[in-house]
Amino acid sequence: MPYLSRDDIAQIGTANRPAPLGALRLSGPGAFAILAKTSSGLEETLARPLDRSVHSCRLKLPLIRHRDGEKAAEAEIFACPARAFLMPAPLSYTREDMVELHLPGSPALLAAGLAALIAAGAREAAPGEFTFRAFRNGRLSLGQAEAVEEIIRAADETERRAALFRLGDENRQRIQAWRGLALDLAARVEAVLDFSDEELGEDPAAELAELAAALERDGIGASRTPEALAPDLPRVALAGRANAGKSSLFNRLTDGNAAIVSSEPSTTHDTLRREAVWEGTRLLLSDNPGLHPDGSDRERQMAELGLERLAGEDIVCWTLDASRPLDAIDRDFAGRLAGEVVVLLNKCDLPGLTTEENVRRLLTGTGLMPKAILKVSAATGSGLGELRRILAGAAAGTPAAGRWNRREMLEMAEALAASREAAAELAGAGRLELAADSLRRAAESFSRTLGEGYAETVLERIFSRFCLGK
Repeated sequence: MPYLSRDDIAQIGTANRPAPLGALRLSGPGAFAILAKTSSGLEETLARPLDRSVHSCRLKLPLIRHRDGEKAAEAEIFACPARAFLMPAPLSYTREDMVELHLPGSPALLAAGLAALIAAGAREAAPGEFTFRAFRNGRLSLGQAEAVEEIIRAADETERRAALFRLGDENRQRIQAWRGLALDLAARVEAVLDFSDEELGEDPAAELAELAAALERDGIGASRTPEALAPDLPRVALAGRANAGKSSLFNRLTDGNAAIVSSEPSTTHDTLRREAVWEGTRLLLSDNPGLHPDGSDRERQMAELGLERLAGEDIVCWTLDASRPLDAIDRDFAGRLAGEVVVLLNKCDLPGLTTEENVRRLLTGTGLMPKAILKVSAATGSGLGELRRILAGAAAGTPAAGRWNRREMLEMAEALAASREAAAELAGAGRLELAADSLRRAAESFSRTLGEGYAETVLERIFSRFCLGK
């Protein structure tokens, strides 16, 4: 399997067509020695300790002349002008010594340059081998490595931006935290099994319930079939004060009764998501805990968590109870919103105390520019058709959240199922051996999500789909 070797590798890093500029990539422990053999003008630079730097040089390219239809006995050398980007380990994409050579983008010149690097000791890189080394050496998780290829193959701006989101480090950090929790709980359970005087400490079933809730908020569901997984849907959130009618709107908009509706404030204690299709656009709609300033500590904490999660939503529907006047709490809430926001004046079937003009005055100086301000009624359905149309249009033009790809979702669905099994054992019969086994399986699933523990053949199959030179 070439991907697991420590060879020096080289490849053309640009498209095989004429262009003003082309690139050759070289990575491995002998990259700078190979560069010294194949270039001129870098002798002094390569003789001293290296830092990331850029230098002009000439690449020695062999040119074979033909005489009377036969190759000449010796090759002539063409000194091709080039720029050498030197990146010593670990300050490179692969975390190995790495060189990128920029030269005129003639396919013939680039092919000759690659041949020169190979003749000097490099091996031609397999598809995706540079990115595989970034993954192997800890620069990228497997999901981030896959995002590199998704960026290259993106058919439009929406796909490109979704892949760029996955290329960030947020997903890796979250998976590592989830895996850490599963490993910590497994260690605590096994300590109780080995030493009878040990205790589990905090309620582990509650900790697992929080883990399951976090996975479900990210669209992971063990009960969903692989065909039904939809990781890249735009996210639309209903948010606002408690008792503004968000849950009633959620049920109306999703044609169901998943959200509990009550006249008591703060009935919704966690985020609830449902998939919807409006005007041909698929999206994920969520009902979030309402802000309740006079509620209990738990209610305020849940509302605060809900506010923090809004940063990950593509569109926020700020839901107001139009039958009551606006106040300083509403202004504070508006100040914490950003991005695409649609203001909903709900309960418009009741005598109104808040108008569109009131909202615009409240927003003066906050910097928030809502996409629309709509009068709606969850009770009568008034305005919901227009709301669906506006949200579908906004979602169609919004890059998908791109939080997870298909492989990651399937792996984390396994982790979610194992976590639920462990929680059931810890909260019920208390069969600690089964709980420990389930927690280990959850941790292993999170590890595979990051790309750890896969068989070599699986990794080869994943990276063989990549482009040459990447």
